[in-house]
Amino acid sequence: MNLENFIKKNRKQIDKIIKRTWPEVKPLNDAERKVWILNEMSLLHWAEAQGVKIDAELERVYPYDSFLSRLVRKEQALNQSKR
Repeated sequence: MNLENFIKKNRKQIDKIIKRTWPEVKPLNDAERKVWILNEMSLLHWAEAQGVKIDAELERVYPYDSFLSRLVRKEQALNQSKR
């Protein structure tokens, strides 16, 4: 099972878990749920227990390259060249 299918199957439960711990969180879309799952250990372990291949999800290429990610990569390259 991939993460998108896991989210579709468990939307209500995911939202309930997030709201129980963080009641101030606004309604979420699936992209936001994915971020929560990848960053919240209890959700991450649950997804893994259901057969989601998290490593494969983390290796996927995102369709855009943000200014911040380009800036960070350039900083890393500059830091490495100073060594």
